[in-house]
Amino acid sequence: MVKGSFSKVLAEPRLLKLNFGIMCLHMLLMSTFVALPGQLADAGFPAAEHWKVYLATMLIAFGSVVPFIIYAEVKRKMKQVFVFCVGLIVVAEIVLWNAQTQFWQLVVGVQLFFVAFNLMEALLPSLISKESPAGYKGTAMGVYSTSQFLGVAIGGSLGGWIDGMFDGQGYFSLAQCWPQCGWQSPVP
Repeated sequence: MVKGSFSKVLAEPRLLKLNFGIMCLHMLLMSTFVALPGQLADAGFPAAEHWKVYLATMLIAFGSVVPFIIYAEVKRKMKQVFVFCVGLIVVAEIVLWNAQTQFWQLVVGVQLFFVAFNLMEALLPSLISKESPAGYKGTAMGVYSTSQFLGVAIGGSLGGWIDGMFDGQGYFSLAQCWPQCGWQSPVP
């Protein structure tokens, strides 16, 4: 590691925004998955069957992100696709918040969430690499990975706290932190 590389990466404003974005994304993922199983159960869908929703959702999401990734890279529309994902996550969280015990509305919300989540998971490392100072890509990716794991830890803890204080509906309001980060993100 180059001496001072860590501080150089942490001092880069564009990287800070992207790292904050991936941390928020994983916070939302974990807190959503603290709330979602309870909501699916409240909708009358047995816990032993939840895997079916998750499997179908992930297969559809993986397949549907490929055209967006190609479009973003070929047409150089990373920022526009990124902002679209941010908006889609907000819509997904609103759908989940409004779903209450409506099974199909929950499924639609989860599907929207995972299309956006998987697309951002594919785009963000590319953005980090493009925004990293020359010679600091490894350090930048290390900070990025650390931000992911911090988001998972914070999201799980925050989701559990919100569940204890309120109920499953409280989680889906967390999406409100996304627009500030996403809509002001750098254009590579």
